Amino acid sequence: MEKHLIPFLWDLLRIFFDGSACLLGYQILEGFSFSKNITKWLLVTGGMIAIYFLFLDTLPPIYKEPLCILLFSLIHLLVEPPNRKRALAIYPFIYLATSAISVTLLMFEGILINGKIIHLIYSDFYSFLLVNICTLAILLSILYYRKKFNNNPIELTIRQYIIFYTTVFATLAILSAWQYVAIHFDNSRTFVVIGSCTSIACLLLLYLVVYQAFLNTNRHLLEEKQRLQDKFYQMQQEYLKNKIKQDTQLRKFRHDYQAHMIILNTLIEKQDYTALKDYLKKMNEYSLLENQKKYTGNLIIDSLLKNLLDQAKSKGIEVTINGHLPLELETDSYDLGVVFYNLFKNALESAEKMPVNQRWIEITVSEFTKCRPYLSIVNPVNHPIKIENNTIVTSKHDTFNHGLGLRNVKDIAKKYDNQFNLFYKQGTVIAEIFL
Repeated sequence: MEKHLIPFLWDLLRIFFDGSACLLGYQILEGFSFSKNITKWLLVTGGMIAIYFLFLDTLPPIYKEPLCILLFSLIHLLVEPPNRKRALAIYPFIYLATSAISVTLLMFEGILINGKIIHLIYSDFYSFLLVNICTLAILLSILYYRKKFNNNPIELTIRQYIIFYTTVFATLAILSAWQYVAIHFDNSRTFVVIGSCTSIACLLLLYLVVYQAFLNTNRHLLEEKQRLQDKFYQMQQEYLKNKIKQDTQLRKFRHDYQAHMIILNTLIEKQDYTALKDYLKKMNEYSLLENQKKYTGNLIIDSLLKNLLDQAKSKGIEVTINGHLPLELETDSYDLGVVFYNLFKNALESAEKMPVNQRWIEITVSEFTKCRPYLSIVNPVNHPIKIENNTIVTSKHDTFNHGLGLRNVKDIAKKYDNQFNLFYKQGTVIAEIFL
């Protein structure tokens, strides 16, 4: 009984450790939302265990590794759509990268106890247990660092996939060649030390590749923020230019007010109503030019609204604006602009997909404390959606650029006690933020 229990426990733990390592890998890369359906978890994990013991358990150890790579790819079924394809595409990198950590730890263990690698890999249960526990501990440490200091998902472009897989396959080729030699030809301590140094270099290379991906993502974020900032400045400049033009014309009108009154009285006395009508029309044209509407009373939001309302009108979307904000707020003007622009653009995209007679957006603004704004934007959607962690996960393919706007909003919300809420209610999406 005991003779058969250890191999069974070994295989069961193998599934647990490899599966946990893959799940942690997805969490480290970010951007993947896992199902909360317990039944789905039981079906997928139960299926993996059944396949392993029915088919893989009868194979020699040397064939298990490549087939296990295929087996654990079923984990991507636990990822919520629309990111399931991305999860499958990045899975081999996650599996091979986490395996490289285990191989490196195994080599270190061989140095410390002067053990043979083949014995440690296939025969020593406690060695297997120690290496895998340490691997999970390393992955948990990396995940903790990610959550605390840099929580942005990696931008997974085709170029990034090529970099990832070129690196990981080169690393695995080096480690596999070393492992083959260590098992079949040279078990000396010196060779194990050399192999350990090589594996450390390979791990550093993997780390640098992932770090490069984070840097590339951050660069993309900064470029997008700069683009938004330039757009905000352009909108505000146009708004102020129109405001100055209006004020100039108004001052001219006031300066000539007395002359206008004399002319109007003269035309009335002569009962020349045609000339009077023409003169009043010209007064209106030259004195006011164009009414510069005050939508909320706040310069930043009003300057953005002038442009965005034109876009909404061209798409047949009715926009209702409720509330008032002061001209000056304690909230940073750039933060306010980024938040309002991105929330309104998302609402615009959703409302545009509705039937023509159901396209609307409702904006509510107010001060929740002195000089601190509250913004709420409500828009209809044409189907129920799922929202997790203030992110829409089922509306359409969650490309990097699609999620960029809400990510900017959430980053800014963290500066103001993270008071941002996004939820679905009775056919509408409601986004609200306290700044």
